[in-house]
Amino acid sequence: MSKDEERDFSEMSDEEIRELSERFAEEAPVAMSEALGVDLLTEGEAEEFEEEFPERIEDVFLRFRDALVKESEEAKAIALFEAYDEITAEIMMGSEERDKYDSGVDFLIEQLEATLEGTREGMEEIGYPEYFDIVNEFAVEIVEEGPVDEVKEFLEGIEGHSQQVALQRMMNPVVMEYYEYIEEHEEITDSDEARKYTEMYYELAELVGKILPRFIAVLQIASGREESYDDLKQMGLNDLIQKLGSKKYGRFNDLAGGIDRKLRNSIAHRDFKVKPAEDEIEFYDRGELVSELSYSEFQDEVLQTLVLFSALWTFELMLTYYRIQYLPEAIKELKEEN
Repeated sequence: MSKDEERDFSEMSDEEIRELSERFAEEAPVAMSEALGVDLLTEGEAEEFEEEFPERIEDVFLRFRDALVKESEEAKAIALFEAYDEITAEIMMGSEERDKYDSGVDFLIEQLEATLEGTREGMEEIGYPEYFDIVNEFAVEIVEEGPVDEVKEFLEGIEGHSQQVALQRMMNPVVMEYYEYIEEHEEITDSDEARKYTEMYYELAELVGKILPRFIAVLQIASGREESYDDLKQMGLNDLIQKLGSKKYGRFNDLAGGIDRKLRNSIAHRDFKVKPAEDEIEFYDRGELVSELSYSEFQDEVLQTLVLFSALWTFELMLTYYRIQYLPEAIKELKEEN
């Protein structure tokens, strides 16, 4: 942990805030590029970023620091909301948006709502929108009547959480590549496409395996159990799917059906056979045939896993949306009481 992280942010001097801003500006593009696997900025854009961004982020940090030094918790909450509202408006809204929306938070709420609606519509077109509905209903319950503060604290304590939130607004780049491929190849028509789909299935299953520990840990918190995130991270995909499909998580069992473990294991061990003459793929486990699917049947399996990952990936964005949705009214009531 760095010296800055050990200190209370509200106690930092202007000079310390400036130094923190400069370091943040240096590290942010690198972290995001590594997460996305691409160069975010051209050489010219990088120079412009280095000139302008540190000053802008310094202003943001200073405003939040000044809000945090308010004496009462109520005054602090109001000041933080107002700073967040103003900064959101300045960064995200143009002149047209300023005429249309009363505040930056109102604008952000509508943007998040549009993102989630678009995500569900996309799932409905592909199939299996119920995965979105299951996860979305859970997010609503956590915010409205569940341990929202405990869940928020857990998620924010996970390494890489800030990158995760940022990437959710853009969608996972690997998955976007798959969406594009599926749009271009709406049906599997030959052996090359069949093999491409097997690669997609395996990689999507692995992505689900990486994100499931976070989701199951939140399930544990919501059900009053002690979360075991460190243990969950050590589990393999098969064990995670089995856990999600257990009786204690009955309402979420349908999500566990989003991955066929036999297919995934067969592909992982390269123990499958594409049969172009029959437009079929045979899947084996230690030489024993475990599944025989037509091209269209296997494509449906891939789409099902794609939608499952998309729903799980969007879960934390759902939590953010429902939490922010209640903020304006909560702050209004707080102001009236004080």
